[in-house]
Amino acid sequence: MAIKYLYIDDETKAKVEGINKLLNASPKQLEVKHEQPNTWNEQVNTLIGEQYLNQYDGLLLDLKLEFSKGEENNVKYYGSDLAQTIRTAVKAGQIKDLPILLCSTDDKLRGFFDRTSIDLFDKRYNKHKELSLPNTILEFVSFAEAYQLLNAGVPLKDLLGASDYLETDLVAIQSTYNTFATSHEKAIFLFYQIIQKTGLLIDEDLLAIRLGVDKEKSADWPVLLEQLSKLFKYNGVLSTAFDRWWQKDLLFWWKEQFKKGIKITSAKDRTEQLKTFFKLKELTPLELPEHHKYNTFWYKCKLSNYPLESADGLRTLEQPKYVWHEPSYISMAYLMSEERNTKDIKAVLGANEQAIFDSLNEQ
Repeated sequence: MAIKYLYIDDETKAKVEGINKLLNASPKQLEVKHEQPNTWNEQVNTLIGEQYLNQYDGLLLDLKLEFSKGEENNVKYYGSDLAQTIRTAVKAGQIKDLPILLCSTDDKLRGFFDRTSIDLFDKRYNKHKELSLPNTILEFVSFAEAYQLLNAGVPLKDLLGASDYLETDLVAIQSTYNTFATSHEKAIFLFYQIIQKTGLLIDEDLLAIRLGVDKEKSADWPVLLEQLSKLFKYNGVLSTAFDRWWQKDLLFWWKEQFKKGIKITSAKDRTEQLKTFFKLKELTPLELPEHHKYNTFWYKCKLSNYPLESADGLRTLEQPKYVWHEPSYISMAYLMSEERNTKDIKAVLGANEQAIFDSLNEQ
């Protein structure tokens, strides 16, 4: 049975038709029904009082809902206000919990989105850009399926599909997870602090870096990725749309197979060992970027695609929120490059690191 979303937007049916067509492109996976907003009281009464939302698996909201339904009957409120009211009703047990996704344009997000409303929405989408991306339907489905599992009270270990290697980490995660009362709070935590943060899980780009492989120059990268996915790909909640791999499983697997820690192995040696083990020929190791000294790559530059070892970069001021989060770095290659953006660099560096960056410019 297809996942069903209600889409509330004040655009005319003709203008919203394109979005509807995109989101309903796979009707066996996802069905999206567009409706015009009602007046505030009518809208809240229908969605919550009449429990209209309970027949849907998710809600897609425009940010600014404003149009006239008659001379004395104007509709004018924000999607974030409606989202807050729905979240409150869920806590009161009036309706079931479900994902609420924000759909708007860049100018509205800049002009009207209150940053304190971020946690009300599971994810934000640019109406004219991101809704057309190939993975969007999978994301809508994945969020809805996650809430179904959370509403059913599935235990955290089963939600994550974690291996025995994660036992210690699960204790730390569980202690925070237990503080959340609603499925929404748990979903936000799992998505933004587990899926989207490097630490327990890594994405494909970082997986390639930690294997020492230049995936853009390696014809056998898809073959290698398929083989490694059988070993330690993340298959837990939200994995339908967000590809991740268990980092700790990678570390243990490497040590078991090659009798040496992967972090102290050069990119060239990592690649050669993978070629031999999996009987592959077309794997190219990452090259040492200019101004770098170490080829034991482990991080990806926060502002560029350069791989780096921590000693070849400056740490950003972003502090890991949880013990499983990793720090981030700006690579020396980017700091010294002609395409560097000084404003962006200084925005993410602390005072000491900014001083080091300034000294590099004086050389």
